[in-house]
Amino acid sequence: MRHIDSVMESCSDFLDGTPNSFTALGLCSHPNPQDESLSLNELDATTYVDLRFGWRDAFGAEGLTLAVGLNNALDEDPPICLSCSLNGYDPSTYDLPGRFWYLQAGYRF
Repeated sequence: MRHIDSVMESCSDFLDGTPNSFTALGLCSHPNPQDESLSLNELDATTYVDLRFGWRDAFGAEGLTLAVGLNNALDEDPPICLSCSLNGYDPSTYDLPGRFWYLQAGYRF
C-alpha cells in the first residue's frame, strides 16, 4: 500500500476578481471571496493498493523468478489539482488514472 496525505494548494488564478475565477465558480474547497488570492483547495488523501505475486525457482529451474502484479488494484483516481498544468493532476506525485498490470521474469546465475 502507498498512502499520500492530503495537500492544500493555492486556488488563485489569473481570473481572480472575475465571474470565471476558480473561487467564483465554486471550485475551491476553502474559498476566500474577500481576497480570492488567498483561496485554497484541498487535494484529498489517496491510497494506492498494489498486488504482486512471485514464484522463485519457477518450474524447478534454480534462479528463475516469475511474477505478475497489479498496481492501483482499487482503481483510485488522483485528486483534481487546479494549480497543475495540462492533465489536472500531479503526475510526479500520483499514478496515472487506471490500473496497471505487469509480468516480470528474472534469472540469476
